[in-house]
Amino acid sequence: MNVRLAGLLKLVGSGVLYAVVFATVLEGGRGEVAMGPHTAMFIALPGAIALAGLVELVTGFPFQRLSVAWAHLAVWQRGVLGILIVIAGFALVALGMVTFA
Repeated sequence: MNVRLAGLLKLVGSGVLYAVVFATVLEGGRGEVAMGPHTAMFIALPGAIALAGLVELVTGFPFQRLSVAWAHLAVWQRGVLGILIVIAGFALVALGMVTFA
């Protein structure tokens, strides 16, 4: 199967599961989330799989291959790229807030 198609399926499937789990947890607490460590992990697992699918969809490479490539980078390269990725993420969030707020 194509990597991008598999990523899209992971993104959509896990995204829907994430929404269902989150809504169920909210409904169980009647609007208040009784957040413990197990509840947070239960909510975060489908979200993490959805984000891995998004990475596969965008890059076109399997997540495992990207993980191996990341591990083979020098420490300073991982630091610089990590900081750039965080800055890019903040910029995208800020752009979205400015655009849609």
